[in-house]
Amino acid sequence: MNKNIWIRLAWAFVLVFETVKTVQGLKCYECDDCVDPFNKNKATEVTCDTSCGKAKETTGSNQAVARGCLDKKIDNGCATGEFKKVKGSICACNKDLCNAGNQPQVSIIPVVAGAAAVLTKLLLKQL
Repeated sequence: MNKNIWIRLAWAFVLVFETVKTVQGLKCYECDDCVDPFNKNKATEVTCDTSCGKAKETTGSNQAVARGCLDKKIDNGCATGEFKKVKGSICACNKDLCNAGNQPQVSIIPVVAGAAAVLTKLLLKQL
């Protein structure tokens, strides 16, 4: 059997898996006043078509945190800034219930897909 077929099958599996997850939607926590440390019992779970987000604003010892769906799909990551002694950050993530913690969680799917492709290639070289 041609080794390119195995590689194509592996990528097809990954694409189908990701598509199925996208169709089902992304679960995110939603709350307007949910300070850190986060208590998931004070938030609701919602389904989003975009990314999950967490926004945090700190002024001295006062803190305001909101979680929910972002208005558009954004890659995993955070942006921070400060304006007139008000510190702020917004984080986006794309995994179910990923906006609970302080850092966005990165999907393991690309890592597994890459490892599967490399292993497949190595195994096919031995055949």
